[in-house]
Amino acid sequence: MKKITKRFFLAGILGIAFGFLCSYFVSQGTGNVSADPNFWGSPLMYSIIFNRFLIGIVIGIAGAYTECPFIPGRLRPWVRGAFWGAVISLDIAIGIFIGPVNPEIMKTIFWMTIGAGAVYGLIIDLIVTKLVGEGKELLK
Repeated sequence: MKKITKRFFLAGILGIAFGFLCSYFVSQGTGNVSADPNFWGSPLMYSIIFNRFLIGIVIGIAGAYTECPFIPGRLRPWVRGAFWGAVISLDIAIGIFIGPVNPEIMKTIFWMTIGAGAVYGLIIDLIVTKLVGEGKELLK
């Protein structure tokens, strides 16, 4: 099996694991947001898990690229992971503004969602880079 395939699957599995972890944190409530007893099995839970899985998949594929056309030098795994984690978390973070929640709480949840995505992406990229590798060696 090629290294890129191993990286892809490992990153996807880590994404699912972080999806369940993130779902657990959401189900417990944060700040002024109370815990929702009907959260488990809800569409929001599934969208969170899928979003974190998608972060893992994109990071698994993005590991083949160690150079960025806009930034000179080597692209570090923690930068690449945090970037993709934050970008992919935007879809679920923007969805927060749809609900009937206090605007101040919405802003907090928006930034917490993007921050959590960046942290999850950073961790996923560091782990899979350490275990499998990155760059041209993945394509061997």
